[in-house]
Amino acid sequence: MNYSGGFDGLLFASPYGESVVTQRKLMSQYFGAGPVRSYNDLLTKNARLLARWLLDNPSGFLHNSRLAATASIVDLMFGEEVSPTNLTWLKRLNDVMRGLAASPPIGTHPVDIFPSLSIFPGWILGRTLNKAMSEMKEATKSINQGPYETVKAEVKAGIFRPSMVSSIIQAHLQPDGTVMNEKYISRMTASALTAGADTTASTVDSFFLAMTLARRVQKKAQEHIDALTQGERLPNMEDVESLPYIQAIVRETLRWRPAVPSGLTHSLTQDDEYDGMFMPAGTMVIANIWNMSMDSAYYPQPSEYNPDRFIENKDGQIRLKREIQNPEDFVFGFGRRICPGRHFAMKSIYISVATILAVFDISSPLDDAGDPIPPDTEYGGGLIGHPKPFQCIFTPRSESLLNLLSQQSQ
Repeated sequence: MNYSGGFDGLLFASPYGESVVTQRKLMSQYFGAGPVRSYNDLLTKNARLLARWLLDNPSGFLHNSRLAATASIVDLMFGEEVSPTNLTWLKRLNDVMRGLAASPPIGTHPVDIFPSLSIFPGWILGRTLNKAMSEMKEATKSINQGPYETVKAEVKAGIFRPSMVSSIIQAHLQPDGTVMNEKYISRMTASALTAGADTTASTVDSFFLAMTLARRVQKKAQEHIDALTQGERLPNMEDVESLPYIQAIVRETLRWRPAVPSGLTHSLTQDDEYDGMFMPAGTMVIANIWNMSMDSAYYPQPSEYNPDRFIENKDGQIRLKREIQNPEDFVFGFGRRICPGRHFAMKSIYISVATILAVFDISSPLDDAGDPIPPDTEYGGGLIGHPKPFQCIFTPRSESLLNLLSQQSQ
C-alpha cells in the first residue's frame, strides 16, 4: 500500500495520541528553546560553510542551501559530516522530497476525503503518482530504520559518535539489550530529518530571491551588520538580538513566502463550532497559512517584500514593532501540533541570513544592455514551497571579508 509514502507513524503524519506525545517529548529534550542554545557554534559553523560553498559554486546556490540545512540537522542527530564531497544524506532527503513534491496537495486526493479507499491497491492512484509514492516509501525507509539501526549497533559496540540519536539510545537502552520506546525513537529521527532540512532550505531560497528584488533592503541590512562588526569579524549567533533589521528580514521572508503555505492537515478529535459552523469530530481542517500571511488587514500591500513593516525608529534606536503580528506565530503551526523544531530552524535561518549579507552582495544577472534580468518569482507545487530555478549573482563585498570567511570557517 503506497498511500502514506512511508510517512505512517511519523510525527507530522500521525493522529494525536501516544506516538505523537512520545515523539514530541523526545524532541523537546533536544529542540526546545533552552537546548538549542547549545547549538550556536554548530549552526554558525554551517552558516559560514554555506558562505564558502556559495563562493566556490555560486551558480549552485539552491543546491548549497539544501546542503547546509541538511548538514546542520545530520551533524546534530548523527554526528556525521555532510559536504559537497559527501552527499549521501542529501541524496536520501532529495528522494523523499521528490516524492512529496509529486504528491497532490493535502486534502485534494480522494483518499484524503474517504480514507476507506486505502483498502484498494496503489495503482488506482495512477501510474505516475503510484510510482512516486513507491519511491518515496523506500526513500523514507532509508532515512528512518537504516540509520537508526546503525547507530544502535554502534552504541552496543561502544564505538559510536557523540550525537543526539546515540544519546537517546543510551538513555533508553535496557539491560537485556532492547531499547525502550524504540519505534518512537526511530520515527522521531525520521520526522526531524524529513521536516527540518527542506523547510529551512525553502526559507533561505526565498531570502535569496527576495534580495535580488529588494537591493535597498540588502544595503540597509549590510549597514547595520557593518556598524556592529566593524569589518573585524563575521556575525555570530549572539549578534542576532542586536540586529533587529536582520530579524525583520527573516520575519518578512517567512511571511512573504511561507515554507508550507497550506499548512498541515488537522483532524478534529471532538465536535466543534467555528464562526457559526458546526464541525463534527473527524472533520479535516486545513489552516491556510498563505491567506494569513497575505492578509492586508495585518500586512498592508502584502505582495510587496518590505521588512520595514516590522521596524520602528524610537528615539534614534531601531527596534521591532511589537504591534505587528510576527509570522513565526503561525507559519510553524499551532497548539499541540506546532513544529517542535522551530527554534532550531529559526536560529539556523537567522545566522545564515546575517552571514551571507555580511559577505556578499546579491544581485540579478545583467542582459546585453546592462539591465538586471528579473528573476522568475513563481514557485513549484508540493507541500513545501520552493522557488522555481532562477539566477542570481553572489559578489564578495571585499577581500578582507573573504579573508575573515577563510579564517572563521575552518
